[in-house]
Amino acid sequence: MGDILRSQRELNGDYWKEWTVSSVPALLKRVLSSEHAQEMVSKRPNTELVSIEAGHAVYFDNPECYREEIINFMSKRGFIKERQI
Repeated sequence: MGDILRSQRELNGDYWKEWTVSSVPALLKRVLSSEHAQEMVSKRPNTELVSIEAGHAVYFDNPECYREEIINFMSKRGFIKERQI
């Protein structure tokens, strides 16, 4: 079991530098712990957090809500007009 946990830690790594370097709008779908997701939002401008009732594969578990959140996010920023979809 120790090997599995060590491997997982190495895969996860520390990506804060990569996460915080961009200010491009980002939609963060919460499948992480609330505390970790809030920390991600606080460290990066233009990041919006949404919670979707689903497992890890949000797009598969709740495709309607997933689609709606993406449309809302992109519409609010003028990337698309809702009627285009």
